[in-house]
Amino acid sequence: MEYGFCDLCINETENLENLKRILTKLYQSGYKTIALNQNFDENLLNTVDKKRKSNGLPAIPELEPIDIKEIKEEFSGKLNILHRLTFSFSDAMRMHTLNQLSVLSKYDLYAIVPKTQAALQMTISQVCADIILIKNDCSGIKLNRSLYNQAIQRNMFFEIQYLDVIRTNTRKDTMSQSHQFHAYGLSKNIFISSGASNVLHTRSTYDVVNLARVLGMDEYKAKLSIFHQSHNVILKGEQRKRSMAPFMIEFVNMEEENVNNRKKFDNKQLNIIKMS
Repeated sequence: MEYGFCDLCINETENLENLKRILTKLYQSGYKTIALNQNFDENLLNTVDKKRKSNGLPAIPELEPIDIKEIKEEFSGKLNILHRLTFSFSDAMRMHTLNQLSVLSKYDLYAIVPKTQAALQMTISQVCADIILIKNDCSGIKLNRSLYNQAIQRNMFFEIQYLDVIRTNTRKDTMSQSHQFHAYGLSKNIFISSGASNVLHTRSTYDVVNLARVLGMDEYKAKLSIFHQSHNVILKGEQRKRSMAPFMIEFVNMEEENVNNRKKFDNKQLNIIKMS
């Protein structure tokens, strides 16, 4: 499967017509793969637990991926459409409860939003997630070089959502966080998504590359953030879904490729971007 340029976080799963407009715009802008995101906060577990207990059922929530059969049929041959779950937590017990659910294997991507420093440390050291998203509204969270490198060693990926750069109230913190990624590890294992819930939030591949350069990446890494690094995130999700513990997926380090291959990659993707 060819993934092409990716947007791995679309936050519209309720309004079908709005979702179709977003996907049409992304396809016309040069994207090939998108992920429909479902947000799930730990506080919802309390409500679900109480409801299930009152009915005499075990206190285990059921969280099924949304039905996207119609969307997949309409965009068949145009877009690869994936399922993504993003879980926000601070309570280790709630994290443990969610990780016991077999439904996680139905999601192509599994992202974590830690609400506290302890949750961040637990995510990096113990949780089998694909993506870490540090939100600006979760105060008191500090990523350091040691935690960053530990996450890299576990093949986890940090996400930057460019919607947080577009919005003036989150722009400063998001840009600061992005430059920290560059300072800690030259933006290794960093990918960019939109976080869009409206067609007005989306940007073309060319615009995202330019935006990434503002976030501390050179043009080469900027392209990788919505291309090759996003592909690695998808592969990481496949590894988790299939529980391939005895095996290892090789993540290609583009920086170690020879100069000729790098030039070919740059020229090929630049042509794609210009056409979008």
